[in-house]
Parts: sequence; C-alpha cells; structure tokens
Amino acid sequence: MARVFAASRVQVSVLGVDLSTKAVTAFHLSWEAEPLNIWHCEMKGKKALERLRSAYDAIGAIHWEKPSIICFERPAGKGAAAVMDIWRVQGFIIGCGWILEETIIWEMGPSEWKKLAGLPGNAGKEEIKQFALKQMRTDHLGDENGREHPQDVYDAYCIALAAIAFNKKGLE
Repeated sequence: MARVFAASRVQVSVLGVDLSTKAVTAFHLSWEAEPLNIWHCEMKGKKALERLRSAYDAIGAIHWEKPSIICFERPAGKGAAAVMDIWRVQGFIIGCGWILEETIIWEMGPSEWKKLAGLPGNAGKEEIKQFALKQMRTDHLGDENGREHPQDVYDAYCIALAAIAFNKKGLE
C-alpha cells in the first residue's frame, strides 16, 4: 500500500467504506479528520444476488468521485459464501466507473484498520462505537429522526481515520 503525501495546496480527503451484502456505508473525512459526509445505503432483496441487482441506485448516491483515497474494509469472516458476496459488492462498485482513475483505492483488514485508528485489533462493535463517538467532530451523530447510526457508520469512520493515520506516518 503506497502512502499519499499531502501538499498544502492539495485538498486531500478520505472515504472509509464498510461493505456488507445488505448495505454499503461510506464516511468522508477531510485530511484533518473533519466529517464531510456520511452515507448508509441499503440494498433491497431477500438474497445477496437480488440485493446486488438493486445496488446501482442505492450505492450510486455516494460521491465516489470526491475523495483522494477510498479505503475499503477487506472482507473477512467465517463463512466463505458471505465473504465472496461482499467481494462481489466491492467489485460492483469499482466496476461501475464512479471512482475516478486518479483516486487511490486501498483495502485494510479489520484488525489493521482498528489498530491504525487507535483501537485494539480485536475491538468489538461497542468499543468501536464508543471510540468513534468520542473522536467524531460532528453534530450529525444521529440520523434525520434523531436515532443513532447503524454500526457500519462507526466502522466506516474508523476505516477513514485509519487511512489518514497510515498516510500521516509517511509525513513524520
């Protein structure tokens, strides 16, 4: 994975992306870790392949062309079928052409992004959520109805934070 070195005249931003077979969640952060936008796009259908067929409209709402770096969580899990279905979603996103050619695309495994974000590599969902809530500098912690975000939002935030931390190591 190559590092990107931020120049003062270049606006660098990172999109952290959490994938599942049911939804794609993206958290857009500035280089200074200021929240720029949050998307949680659920796909419709009972089976993974059906949901993927509905993905274009749902996932197309994300501003894939805006960030300098897009960092996906590398699919992992116990079941091979579920992991392959998540890979299919990532392939669909990359194949749609929404991501500009000059955008850097990375993947980080779960323990890797957790550690780079400042969490233990084996951090659980509640620990990730509490960490993200403490770190986020935004008033957009709830959805439009005042409810909390899904767990995927906190994961996507930490994935973006990890990509920024990885890059900043190159500037030291």
